[in-house]
Amino acid sequence: MLAGGGAAVGTTTTTTTTMVNASTGADVSAAEWKALVTAATPGTTIYLGTRHVIFTRIRGVHDITIKGGEFGPITLDQWQNVTFDSTRFNARTSERTTGPYIDAYTPQGLTFRNTTFIGWVNSTTGALAGYSLNIRGGSNVSVLGSTFRDMANFMTFIRTTNVNVLDNDFTNIREGVRLVGTTNGFILRNRIGPFKPATGDHADCVQFFTAGLTLATDHAAYNSTVTDNLMLSSGAGRSQGIFVRDEANLWQSGRGYNGLTIINNLLIGTGWHGIALGAGATNVTITNNRLWLRVGGDTVTDNWVKLDSDTATSLTTNQAGSFLLTGKYQTSGNIINKTPPSLTQINSLVNAWQTTFRPGKSYPPVT
Repeated sequence: MLAGGGAAVGTTTTTTTTMVNASTGADVSAAEWKALVTAATPGTTIYLGTRHVIFTRIRGVHDITIKGGEFGPITLDQWQNVTFDSTRFNARTSERTTGPYIDAYTPQGLTFRNTTFIGWVNSTTGALAGYSLNIRGGSNVSVLGSTFRDMANFMTFIRTTNVNVLDNDFTNIREGVRLVGTTNGFILRNRIGPFKPATGDHADCVQFFTAGLTLATDHAAYNSTVTDNLMLSSGAGRSQGIFVRDEANLWQSGRGYNGLTIINNLLIGTGWHGIALGAGATNVTITNNRLWLRVGGDTVTDNWVKLDSDTATSLTTNQAGSFLLTGKYQTSGNIINKTPPSLTQINSLVNAWQTTFRPGKSYPPVT
């Protein structure tokens, strides 16, 4: 498990390192792709350059690195210890579907490092399309230093253990990151926003939910950390910030949220719900988060922290437009600030975050 970026992901059986250079030529045909992957021994890196891959579904791929290349939507069945490094996911018109780019079933040790995901606009609805990751079960799944832009996104992890979403940029999206019944989830140092929701979207930067968790062994997310993220929203494309709900009422049978840490996040324009936590969560720490209001383009006039669960919840040194608390909490040092910052102040706040967490990178100013 990566605890903020340290240890390796998964347990590999790698004994040697081999480079297979498949970077020249036109598209990688389905036959060539299958031959490359099935011939790869543990430790192999398949270098694809900029070639577009005509993907064919192969079960149980393990212990390889796929470097470069370009893919449309792909399905991964029980892949183990596989890394996509510097790969582009950019669907051609003929490849575009309503499903995700990555549909992964019980992966064990799956990493996306320095990858780029690009969506498209639905020609019928005009909405951003292209979902990024849909991870079903499995463990040790990491998304590191990657870019997601101009897409629906809806990055989702369902019943996955050891989830790491670290140091990524999400720009012009409809939905951020969603954790559903996960264990040990880390969402750290991501730049999330701006947003462009479609009509009817319930856009969130980070969302936890339990809808659809119907197994007797299911539980809401355990041991989740959301720290040092920048979350950007505005009336031109409003999203909420960190939204936590137990729709399945798992807390009533002792399976609600447990061990949720929300620390040092900068949320600008995320309203009404900047941070919202529903009933039944235990062992929650919410500390040093800064919520700033942006007014304009819609009816939002607050960016609040709203808590409906008071079991072992610590709420300290946060800033928000309001604190709506149902129950008793360990609180101290929280500040109410309903004054919207100027655009100059917003860019100063954003630049300070970027200097700390994205040194050397350049971004357009917030407008």
